[in-house]
Amino acid sequence: MTRMKKWIHVGVFVVLLAVLLAWYFSDGRPAVTGLFRNGSYGTQMELDSSFSYAAGKYNGGVAVCGKNSIVGINNGGRKAWEVEFSATVPILSCNGRYVLAAEQGGRKLLLLSGGRVRYEMETREEIITASVNSKGVFAVVSEERGYKGCVRVYNSKGNELYAWHSAEQNILTAAVSEDSKKLAVSVANMTDLSRVCTVLQFDMDETTPRMLTVGDENLTANLVYNGTELTAIGDEALYYFKSDGTEKFRLDYAGRELQKYSFYSGGVLCLCFKGGQSGGASSVEFYDSNGKMKGSCMVDEAVSALDTFGTYAVVTTQSGFLIVSQNGAVRARRDEGISAERIFMCGGRNRLFLLSGISAGMYIF
Repeated sequence: MTRMKKWIHVGVFVVLLAVLLAWYFSDGRPAVTGLFRNGSYGTQMELDSSFSYAAGKYNGGVAVCGKNSIVGINNGGRKAWEVEFSATVPILSCNGRYVLAAEQGGRKLLLLSGGRVRYEMETREEIITASVNSKGVFAVVSEERGYKGCVRVYNSKGNELYAWHSAEQNILTAAVSEDSKKLAVSVANMTDLSRVCTVLQFDMDETTPRMLTVGDENLTANLVYNGTELTAIGDEALYYFKSDGTEKFRLDYAGRELQKYSFYSGGVLCLCFKGGQSGGASSVEFYDSNGKMKGSCMVDEAVSALDTFGTYAVVTTQSGFLIVSQNGAVRARRDEGISAERIFMCGGRNRLFLLSGISAGMYIF
């Protein structure tokens, strides 16, 4: 019996050791090494400073789209996959486990999941923009002969679900709700000069849209769905709409310049404004899905990049970066001259993926 207990203990130890090693060599490795050193870790990508890269965060890592390929870096900082894709002006949309890549002004489009191509297509006309939801349903805005533009919605297998042609108004952007039943489109008004743009929301089993009012002088070029509720983000104000298209709340910027924005899971919104109470300072503010402010803090410089994860946000300036919680408390600060064009918080508040003009990779602190 004693001998059997000994072998049981050995077996349990071996299993625990295997689990720890698997964790260490995947997502846990940066956290372990972070106990001993800070700084760059894992795969470090050298970038061409003359090229504008696109990047986005998906479940499990960050995708970077360059001249000739799309590279996936996992939350452990290591290169997980690479897919050939050539683009001069890349478009990249990431949501859930899906990565959608296209070329602005081109016709090629790829839908990826798990580093594998799920669908590849050549559009009929040149692509203006494209976006994907967490179910892999994607909207493509393209040029269209005889029209100002067209929006087509496809499922993850490439089957067309919906199409809308704009006869008189240029299409700025489009988004699909998380239940894949609604399509929102922002258009620039060319005939009604009293209003800069209009947001239209379609139920994809109907042809007539709802017109959502977003202010007269508010250029609304960003649409984001939180489930089936829609946020329309403009240059003067933000509007949040319920599923039926009625306004839930609006946030007037009061003359401030919106620098960056990011959604948390659960619908909490982080906004960075330029023009705080002093000179070049910025205000970082957190709002829930009812428009109530949860917290805020001031940053001494302009914010160049922003991302959110869990209950934290990371903002970068020319001097370094700050980790801020939803109540506005600064939880960590690094003033090391670290600047980034894009930044992503990956798997924990101590893991950051930084993309600058010449390099990209994981940073731990």
